Parts: sequence; C-alpha cells; structure tokens
Amino acid sequence: ETQGVVAAPIEGINKISIEKNPDGTSYLSVYFAGPIRSAGGTAQGLTVLMTNYIQNKLGLEGYRPLEEEVERYVHEVILYDRRCKPLQYCPTEDEIRTIVRKVPVCVDGDPTEDVEVMAHRDIKRIPTNNIRGGACLVIGEGLALKAKKLAKKAKDFGINWDFLLSVGKKKAESEGAQDSASFMSEIVGGRPIFSFSNTS
Repeated sequence: ETQGVVAAPIEGINKISIEKNPDGTSYLSVYFAGPIRSAGGTAQGLTVLMTNYIQNKLGLEGYRPLEEEVERYVHEVILYDRRCKPLQYCPTEDEIRTIVRKVPVCVDGDPTEDVEVMAHRDIKRIPTNNIRGGACLVIGEGLALKAKKLAKKAKDFGINWDFLLSVGKKKAESEGAQDSASFMSEIVGGRPIFSFSNTS
C-alpha cells in the first residue's frame, strides 16, 4: 500500500499479474493501490502503456472484458467521482467504455473506499464490491485526462492507441464553460464565495 506516499505513481502499484480471459487467453492485470497522486496523470497513463508494451513482448493476447465488467467500471468511476473524491476530469460513460474495452491491459486495484458499488456486484474477475480508488484515478486522471498525449506517446512504443483521440472531448468543450452547479459542487465548505462561474 502507498500509506499516503504521493511522490511517485509507481508507488501506487501493488502488483502485476498474468490472468486468464474466459476464452483461455492471457493478459496482464495491474493492481493500483490508493491514494495515488492526482497530479501524476501522465505517469499513471504511461504505466498502463508500458504494461501494454511488456504484454506484447510476452506474447500475451490482452484483456478481453465482459460486458458486465465494462459496466462495472462505468458505474465505479462515476460513483468514485460523486461519492469519494472529485476527479480532475470525470470521463463520460461512453469514454469509460472505450477505455476499458480497447486498452488491452486490465486496470485493476485494491478496494480503497468504504463505499460499495450499487450495481454490477459479485463479478468473478473483480473480487470486491468496494470502490477501487486507484483504478478509478488511473482511468479518469490518467487514461482519460491525458488521452491525447498518451495516444501520441504510444506510437513511440509501436502501439496504436488512436482510440484515445476520441476521449476527452467533453473536457475540451467544457473548458471555460463550467456551469454553476458543477462549480459549486467543488467548493470547500466554509470558504467565502464572491462570484459564480460564467457570470459577469
């Protein structure tokens, strides 16, 4: 566990293991512990990219998630953002689906929160119903937030991650156009508020 150490994202990795898909093929699973430094999004994403590179060198076929597993990630990331810690960028449901389906490495993790998921519980390859904070952070603030940079960097490894180019559009469209409700949800209690966003 990281025990609150936030100096480097590598300290947020608990283990990496070779796992099996239901069809008998193999893939690498990276178990991220929490907390992971929120400001280390690029390094978090690169960790997954390098794991993909190693997986290719080992001749492993890659992670093939079942639909119930994909939907678990969708539910879990959004629940983490709303109930645990607001992400710098919370990807849309479709963006989460794209990442989980197309990144051939399983972004997994230890249960880090007391909050349990309300749907898609008791899944065989996800041995906990508690939220896996490390996995949520890597998907949201690593793979989604730094999508364009990672897609470009992947080419240096001979890997095609161009599917990430469609991720993060919500962020680009919303920059400078944050609605008041979203703005207020991130205010720390007890702090004075002198103006709302998008008001003159």
